[in-house]
Amino acid sequence: MHEIRMVLGLRQRFMWLVLGIVFTVLGVYMLIIEERPLFLVLAVLQFVLFFWSARFATVLHPHGLTAVGLRTRRLAWQEIANIEAKSLIGTRGVRLTLVGGRRMRLRVPATGGGANDPEFDVKLATIWQWWAVATGRIAPEQQQAGVPQYAGQQPGQPPSGYPGR
Repeated sequence: MHEIRMVLGLRQRFMWLVLGIVFTVLGVYMLIIEERPLFLVLAVLQFVLFFWSARFATVLHPHGLTAVGLRTRRLAWQEIANIEAKSLIGTRGVRLTLVGGRRMRLRVPATGGGANDPEFDVKLATIWQWWAVATGRIAPEQQQAGVPQYAGQQPGQPPSGYPGR
């Protein structure tokens, strides 16, 4: 069986790099003028976020998904009760509702807030489809024609239960 790995693209992480450069310039200026390193501390934080965010991923496996963010979490498809797109402060992301009622937001995919992902809807549909097939919500034969696919898989139209509609 294969897996699909979704990561933040360089364009999505670029904002942290730009902020790091801006804060570095401001930090050097403020250090010369006032001898306060606040902006240099902020610059270091932005550079850390830029490089650390390269680690963020959602990996789909036949038996579940692995969410890599601040920590790594492995979930079986049967542990997930619902998958939907939710907006938070201008950024759309994927929110999982677990069987116990707990909610969890995936770091990837995400779009908006200067970090747009043109494939967000296709990635969301792919996650939803893998979950729906694994939990029996749609038949495996609907997998090829039912939902748009990410990573070069067969495109199509989402079924009526798809969360992006």
